Amino acid sequence: MTPARLPRLAPLAALGLTALLLTACAPGRTVILTNDTATPVRATVSRELIQAGDRRLAGATVGPGETATLGPVSAPITERVTLAVDSAIGLGSGVTETRRLGWGTTRLRIGPDDFSPSGLVLIDDE
Repeated sequence: MTPARLPRLAPLAALGLTALLLTACAPGRTVILTNDTATPVRATVSRELIQAGDRRLAGATVGPGETATLGPVSAPITERVTLAVDSAIGLGSGVTETRRLGWGTTRLRIGPDDFSPSGLVLIDDE
């Protein structure tokens, strides 16, 4: 490679290095979940994958009045990560409440909801 070609490759190398750093240093996602219902709930953090693979990143059963921390979990910056919450004792219709997670920490409360098919509601806990 001639010295004249090196300046042309510098922008391409900088772009590749930036992409590598963004992927490697992507912040994790953490959920702090408080159960305000009278029954235990099951919470799962998973990736939304198009191809086959392990989707589940974290999970916990949260008892009445308890708080659980799920994470931090990491996933490529291009993948969406969601929280799914349902009854841990088989109550309700098997429907889950879901929330797409952003970067950083998300604080949520789980409350009862007589009008939701799952019987639960996710409430932002700011």
